[in-house]
Amino acid sequence: MIIACIISFIIGALVMMCAIGLVACQKDKKPRNKVRFFVTLNFDGKPWLHIKDIEGKYYPIIDADNLNQFGIDVFEFVDMPFEEVREVFLNLED
Repeated sequence: MIIACIISFIIGALVMMCAIGLVACQKDKKPRNKVRFFVTLNFDGKPWLHIKDIEGKYYPIIDADNLNQFGIDVFEFVDMPFEEVREVFLNLED
């Protein structure tokens, strides 16, 4: 009877250690932003923030007046050619 209790205690402790290990592994994964943002120039020379869909089309989201709200400096894109597309990284945790 005592041996059965000791064996069941050891098995329970091993199962608990495995469960704690699995939970610890899951917490290490950092959330990742899977949306990519791009800056292109509009026809009037002002930068716009875009997203790109699966087909490769760019859709404008934000104009130059509101880019500073996302930590993007408009003056970094002044010398950019009209056809160029630059990828930018946004901090979306706020």
